[in-house]
Amino acid sequence: MSQKLTERQKRFVQHYARDPNALQAAKKAGYKSPGVEGHRLLKNAKIVTALRSLTGKAEAKRIMSIEDRKKRLSEIANDSDKRTSMIALDLLNKMEAVYIQKHEVKTNFQNKSDDEVIQDVIRELESRGYKVIAPDEGS
Repeated sequence: MSQKLTERQKRFVQHYARDPNALQAAKKAGYKSPGVEGHRLLKNAKIVTALRSLTGKAEAKRIMSIEDRKKRLSEIANDSDKRTSMIALDLLNKMEAVYIQKHEVKTNFQNKSDDEVIQDVIRELESRGYKVIAPDEGS
């Protein structure tokens, strides 16, 4: 939090970040007129900046990294009943793209442009029943 805040303002920010109720935060911070002060404090640019900083850090702590998710799913896979373990393993496999299917397609590269080769591959895959999605269409 910014050094420009008073101790009471810092307490207000801490309480408001835990429970976004201006009246209660102002009361807990020690303001004599918490209803009026709480409303006024939320209009103060320094308070708003401190709140954004504090809530942003808290939000970042709540979001698990990919590695944390993998570790947690691995723990579940190892320590749970069979059904839950299978679900965790399935999710881990999806995260690691284990289920991506590979297909061999034969085409003649001689005297063909890259676009012609790509079209041959697409036609072959579509003839096998696969839907081919261009990278810009998939998102």
